[in-house]
Amino acid sequence: MNRISRRLLPMNRTLNPNQPHAPAHGADAGDPQGGPSFVVAFETELGWTAICGGVCGVAALSFGHQSAEAARRSAAESLRSAGSFRRRAAAESGPTRQKTCRAELMREIPPNAVSPGPHFSIDRLIERLQAFARGVPDDFCDVPVDFGRATDFARRVWTACRTIGYGTVATYAELALRVGVPRAARAVGNALAANRVPLIIPCHRVIARGGQIGRYSAPGGPLMKRRLLELEAVGASSARSKPRDGGGLLGCADGYSNSRG
Repeated sequence: MNRISRRLLPMNRTLNPNQPHAPAHGADAGDPQGGPSFVVAFETELGWTAICGGVCGVAALSFGHQSAEAARRSAAESLRSAGSFRRRAAAESGPTRQKTCRAELMREIPPNAVSPGPHFSIDRLIERLQAFARGVPDDFCDVPVDFGRATDFARRVWTACRTIGYGTVATYAELALRVGVPRAARAVGNALAANRVPLIIPCHRVIARGGQIGRYSAPGGPLMKRRLLELEAVGASSARSKPRDGGGLLGCADGYSNSRG
């Protein structure tokens, strides 16, 4: 399963975990400050997956699709709905705006045009996501995430979510407690619903009270969420029987944030 389809946004850049923080309100695609600049679609055991990103990190991930085109469009739409293309789109109106954004996202590029660069390997991330879909434990804690225009509260929720270890779960109320707002379980759920980088920010590990699965916005909804939790339960059990490098089961360290915003 090595089929990979790559597309390039107007500026081709690599992921750099050491890149200085972007402006407070994020940067648009093609902005020299660093916005999403590529989209790569690839096949996994969980369906076609697409990631969008740039020098500030992964800005969107969409998985569980039947085709590369569907995965790319879903990832691109999550960026547009979050306002990542707001500045460019403001100069256009109506159908023309959508057509231009789509054309930029779907432009073909040679396979080697998206270079992994010296700081973070995009190709390695693809391999890790494919392995994760096969049940190989991975916490993705070292993957830089571009939070874009997200609110401070959403950033706090997403960062706390990354501390939930592989093969474990937390309730919305427990996550609310982690971010210091114990009565805001519903607001935490809304922030997770707006998560543009599932799997890397593992919102599938957050469940409702009483062990109920709760909502999930990826294709397949709660059924996909249950599938991920069952996949991780098997992977975690296997990992405990043999040593492995890195964190994985523990999740990202408390207070850790490799985000760029």
